[in-house]
Amino acid sequence: MRHGIFKTFVAGVLFLAIYAFVGTTASLAQCPILNVMVKGEIQSPPRSGVVRVQLLYSKHSKSENGESGEVRLEGESFRIGIPFLTQSSAPVLGIGVFRCNLRPKTVVVTLLAGDHEYDRVSLDWAKDFKMADPTAYALRSELVLHGTP
Repeated sequence: MRHGIFKTFVAGVLFLAIYAFVGTTASLAQCPILNVMVKGEIQSPPRSGVVRVQLLYSKHSKSENGESGEVRLEGESFRIGIPFLTQSSAPVLGIGVFRCNLRPKTVVVTLLAGDHEYDRVSLDWAKDFKMADPTAYALRSELVLHGTP
């Protein structure tokens, strides 16, 4: 009887040890954080203008609206980088494979001043962006936004 209880105890401890090791190893495997670089120029920039960039994902991802950022205009050109996590799924119960293939579907660039929106451009990820280096994507061509008439 004691032998059976001991075997069950050892099996339980062994299972927990293996689960803890695999769970810890899986949690250490992280997907990279990449950057989207958006740069361009403003024709007739408004006073106190801001360029906002928002990453949008497909409806099948966990959140359709993603990361965003903005930069205050200083002249007629702008440059902004937005970091994003490429992890598209998490392992179940700490065991499994991370997928690191999440990319935005659309990048929306908006020119604002106060409450007024001057220009908005929706860029298609597949058509308008290219991998600039192993950690960043950039526009294939410079973006032009239009401000005050």
